Amino acid sequence: MQCMVRETEINSMNITQHKFYTEFLKIEEINASSIPKSILNSVFFKQLINSQIIIDIKSGKGRKFLINKKDSYSKWLSSQTNDFESEIITKSDSIEKLRNSKAVKTNQIPFYFLRGFENVLINNHNINLGFSTENFGAFLSNSLNLNFDNVCIVENKESFLKSEKIFGSDYIFIHKYGRWSHKDFLKLECKKLIVFSDYDLVGLNEYLEIKNQIDFAEFYLPDNFNELFEKYAYNSNKQINQTTSEKVKNSDDKIVNKVKDLVLKTNRFLEQEALFLGL
Repeated sequence: MQCMVRETEINSMNITQHKFYTEFLKIEEINASSIPKSILNSVFFKQLINSQIIIDIKSGKGRKFLINKKDSYSKWLSSQTNDFESEIITKSDSIEKLRNSKAVKTNQIPFYFLRGFENVLINNHNINLGFSTENFGAFLSNSLNLNFDNVCIVENKESFLKSEKIFGSDYIFIHKYGRWSHKDFLKLECKKLIVFSDYDLVGLNEYLEIKNQIDFAEFYLPDNFNELFEKYAYNSNKQINQTTSEKVKNSDDKIVNKVKDLVLKTNRFLEQEALFLGL
């Protein structure tokens, strides 16, 4: 087991280590007091010392380290990082360049679940969305190159699977695995965009993030919202810990302010699944 741990450490280099060894190659000497303990105590550093690629000498009252074999050092660094300077996008890239999928934060591959009942152009392919919806529950895509008049973004999976009960069959319903970002909307074309989420501070913030990309986006508020809130709104200690973002706090959107004020006043929030009760 100890050998396995040692091998993993040797074959893994993170950003901090890469930056240190790259800078060291440029200056070729460094005071021992300037080297982080995590570097000094690492298997990498000890390996370089043992092979005399790096040596230490006395310097004043302390010591300093020098690169003793520059060609060997350069080859070692190159073998460890595999062109680190190029962009790291996926976990596979991180393994290829750093030999560790968790060495850096990588872009996550998005997954979009779509439901609908008409043919639609997705990623330049004509998709019979009704077939996928009726037979498999949804259509899965890892990109959102979509053109359709009416689109509804749904926060929770359970609500996503039955959203047509509220909005009808003229919409495409989209549920994303993970949070939405500006990149999601670069190729989305529609005439109407509804955001259907929980009636809490997080849902309001996500709506405003989306509206910042699609200015005609609307936050869905049912006509009987007050009645539903009074009857089904949930009180939880978790709600106390929700933070009112600057976007929500400073919004001039009437619906946002109505929901925000109600949530903060009552310390309760309404889950979107409540809207399906009785349908």
